[in-house]
Amino acid sequence: SFAKLSGDNNPLHMNKSFAIKKGFKDRVAHGLLLASKLSSLIGTKLPGKNCLLIEEKLAFPNPVYPNEKILIKAKVDNINRILNVLTLKIKGEKKEKNETISVLRGTVICKLLS
Repeated sequence: SFAKLSGDNNPLHMNKSFAIKKGFKDRVAHGLLLASKLSSLIGTKLPGKNCLLIEEKLAFPNPVYPNEKILIKAKVDNINRILNVLTLKIKGEKKEKNETISVLRGTVICKLLS
């Protein structure tokens, strides 16, 4: 599990009763578990295999709970051809009662490889 791999066994992530007592609806997914999906998106889709992720600036404005579906989008914000870096704007959203809720936002910088 991500908790075992990361060493983050905070009861907010591991114990439903604890999380509910703290005001959440259920256990809260680790923010970096959500961010780890960026590695797949960036390394296989945008921009793909010819890049290396070098920086992330992320925020997790709302919690993600077990079994929620998250849509993560990346949009090219800037290409610096001199430094061979690509900046992407990242958005992660979930649907809750026909409302779109932001769960991830930020920027990612990738080194473009030749």
